[in-house]
Amino acid sequence: MGVTVPIIAGDGTVLQGTVYAPAGGHTWLLINSAMGVRRRYYRHLARHLAAQGIGVLTYDYRGMGDSVLDRHSFRRVRLEDWGRKDFPAALRWLRATRGPERVVVLGHSVGGQLLGIAPEITGVDALVGVAAQSGYWRHWDGLERAKVFALWYAAVPLLTSVGASFPSSLLGLGQDIPRGVARQWAEWGRDPEYIRSRTVGPRPQYHAEVRCRLRTYLIPDDNLAPPRASQAWHDWFPNAEREVVELGARDAAGRRVGHFGFFDPEVGAAAWPGLADFIRGG
Repeated sequence: MGVTVPIIAGDGTVLQGTVYAPAGGHTWLLINSAMGVRRRYYRHLARHLAAQGIGVLTYDYRGMGDSVLDRHSFRRVRLEDWGRKDFPAALRWLRATRGPERVVVLGHSVGGQLLGIAPEITGVDALVGVAAQSGYWRHWDGLERAKVFALWYAAVPLLTSVGASFPSSLLGLGQDIPRGVARQWAEWGRDPEYIRSRTVGPRPQYHAEVRCRLRTYLIPDDNLAPPRASQAWHDWFPNAEREVVELGARDAAGRRVGHFGFFDPEVGAAAWPGLADFIRGG
């Protein structure tokens, strides 16, 4: 079972995390959640890894899940805050309270996109991207390209003009997100370089300074992270020791993996032993 812990960011914001701590564990995994996904979603993988002697820390970004903000603070949150303030806070908490010998960071979808805009990323021992991608709309094809184009150019601008949040739950994109998060997300998505953009992306960035191992899990029929978008994310880290692991479109029972199946014990568990080996440094 996980234990809930408070994590205090540098600006005083209180984040809620969950620790899955094995006895005597010295290797730890920190999970950066996908957009609109509460930390609880990763509990099955976390419990599995803890049973294998690997500690796991999950957390909710500010304004999401249990990391509740007052109305004023909620309106001020931007997407880069999750990567510049919340991720470093979680990493510092882990190092200060658990004294790990090895720390690996896993970014799921937008959780991977945010790795590289805080200097702390250069001190981790390895990185994992699961369905992590560039969100530039031209990385998609056909109808899916039209959907992403409409999200960035129409849905986000229109739906954030009338309230404090973007109703992503109505679009099947998880929990509703703060308006400022959605607006910056769309701003990046309209730029060919996405978060890496020199005009709209946050600065400074540290992708080129990452030199640890990086494993990218690619899912062929993921509508939210198609292969071209995932490869673009992978290429943001030119000096890392990079490898791509392509998962099948379906598991052994024929169930679709998609954007979330890796973390579903009924679908993705066959890939977990390989992940555990990578986390340990194997």
